[in-house]
Order: sequence, then C-alpha cells, then structure tokens
Amino acid sequence: MAPSYRFLKSGIKVTLILVGINVVVFVLSELISILLRTDQLNVLYLFGAEYFPDIIGGQVWRVVLPAFLHANILHLFVNMWALLNIGPVVENFYGAKKLVSVYVITGICASLLSAAVTAITYFGSGGTNQSFAVSVGASGAIFGLIGLLLGNNYKSDTYAPKIPVDTNQLWFFVAFNVILGFGINSFGGSIAVNNAAHVGGLLSGFILGLVLDPVNTYYKSKLKKYFESFLFPLALVILFVSVVLNILFNFA
Repeated sequence: MAPSYRFLKSGIKVTLILVGINVVVFVLSELISILLRTDQLNVLYLFGAEYFPDIIGGQVWRVVLPAFLHANILHLFVNMWALLNIGPVVENFYGAKKLVSVYVITGICASLLSAAVTAITYFGSGGTNQSFAVSVGASGAIFGLIGLLLGNNYKSDTYAPKIPVDTNQLWFFVAFNVILGFGINSFGGSIAVNNAAHVGGLLSGFILGLVLDPVNTYYKSKLKKYFESFLFPLALVILFVSVVLNILFNFA
C-alpha cells in the first residue's frame, strides 16, 4: 500500500521565535555592556559564553548557552539570515518541536567538539598554551540544521520521502564556510571562526538526520516514537537548567 502523506502547511512560527530570542539576548547584552561601561566580551562571558577553563571546571552550561549569544551586530545578522533560510524548511518537514530539539542538541555538540579540540591543543602542548578564547554564536546549531537535512537525504528509510533540498548547494555552503573560516583564522586577528563548532554541529545534525523522521513519515516503531518524543522535553529542560545555573552562578 502506498503511503498517504500528510499535507505540510507552511509555518515558521518557531523559527521566528528562535530568531527573536537571539535578537533579544543580543540587545540585552549590548544594553548591559553600555550601562556597566564594560567590554561586550565581559558581558558575553557573564551570559554563559563558551570558555574552556570554566567548562572543565564544571560550568557545563557554557556548552549550551553560546548558541544564543553573538559578538556583534554583523555576527547576529549573518546567523539569523541563515536561520531564517534553513529553519522554515526544518520546521515544515520535521515540525516545531524537532526544530527546537535539533537546534539545542547540535548547538551543544558544536560546543563540545570545540572544547575537545581546545583540550587536545592545550594538553598536547603540555599545558603551556594559556590563551583561551571566548566563543559564541548560533552557527554551530545552524550547521546542525543543515546536517539534519543532509542526513535525511542519505537515509535508507523507505517510509518517508526525501526532503526536496539541493544537497549540492548545502554541501557548497558547508565547504565555503569552513574554507572561509580557515582563511579568516590564518590572519590571526582579533576575530576568529570556530570551525570545530561548525563541524561538531554538522556531524551531530547529520546523525540526527539519519535517525529522526519527518512529520509525514508513514511508519515509525514504538522505540522511534519514544525517542523522538523524549528529545523535545530534554532540550527544554537542558536549556532551562543552563539558564538558571548561569544566573545563580554569575548574578546571584
């Protein structure tokens, strides 16, 4: 029997909410920076930016919150432009809950790989490199959403159609940004691109794309249903707890 696919209504409400959260957090960080007359970097640190020494010191929320922080208006604009292009596709085909779940989870994986690369570099040099960067940005999570779409197109599952995206265009976007990141980093300026976070987000998103099903999937096992229904509350709890812990640690 041929599968009867549900009609997918166009809706990007949660994409806009994610963009709105990023914008509001950026505005708040800018206002606090002005009011306290301090560098924006200090405020981003207080807001939970990724910082390797504190992560290995137990501040685990610093691998969760960076996906909602941005260093400047250009950084915010570029990432939100990308999110507004990728988010609606994911939201339409996977639903709002999976969009949020993948954004949060791949954002965490992006920061984890970034921290792991920093650890390898640091301990590999015998612990002599004392310079650590503060890292922020939604790009790791955005690469995660791209990875999700790519993973779907390599999925062997026959219970759902492939999402109609141009995989060549997505791979070009990934390659271009990674190469651009290496190019910017080679100049050794004050601005650096966290390629490790991009790769971490992409790989974790790709794996989720192989596992998760779009909303119009014809058949799902009970195990798959339980797993997918577990992701959204897990993502929300992780995000909520991270915000609370950061507030208690840095502001209480």
